[in-house]
Amino acid sequence: VVPPEDVTNLRADAFEDRLVVRWDASPDSAGDLDAYRIWFASDPAVAVAGSTLEYEIAGLAEATAYGIRVTAVDAADNES
Repeated sequence: VVPPEDVTNLRADAFEDRLVVRWDASPDSAGDLDAYRIWFASDPAVAVAGSTLEYEIAGLAEATAYGIRVTAVDAADNES
């Protein structure tokens, strides 16, 4: 079982109390990409459709660092 390839070019635009996270699509060489999971701080992951390449996170504290990770997930729930 081979998971999808990693997303690339992860970036975030910061605003007063929110972030807009963007990424470049997984190459998906197996052709079975199903979703992306956004891991933010210690929150549970949020899943978005495989065609989605951005996600907004609101209600944040100013001048605070947050960890963000985006993974690709295939139809069998294998994660990059």
